[in-house]
Amino acid sequence: MCTVSGCQRPRSEQCSVKWARPRLHDHDALIGMVDPALRGLYPPKSLPPFADIVSLCVQADPAHRAPISEVVQALILPILMYKVLAFSLEILETSLSYCNN
Repeated sequence: MCTVSGCQRPRSEQCSVKWARPRLHDHDALIGMVDPALRGLYPPKSLPPFADIVSLCVQADPAHRAPISEVVQALILPILMYKVLAFSLEILETSLSYCNN
């Protein structure tokens, strides 16, 4: 069931899939969809690949939705890229602090 009890959103926004689907490829709307607790913990340019993966899961026709194995496989590359980037930045920061001492 999509409707959230006690939800203060207009009825047209109470189904999260219907609400999110048109926003997945609008960069500004996509940024607004991210949990505020996560803001600043990721580069905003990293969102579109995840939006593409989410869109595999929210197709209107269930027959066109990707199997979970395909979704998991699609998540591996962006997550690995993020981890490599974070590790590279950590090494760079360590190197810079070593050079400054």
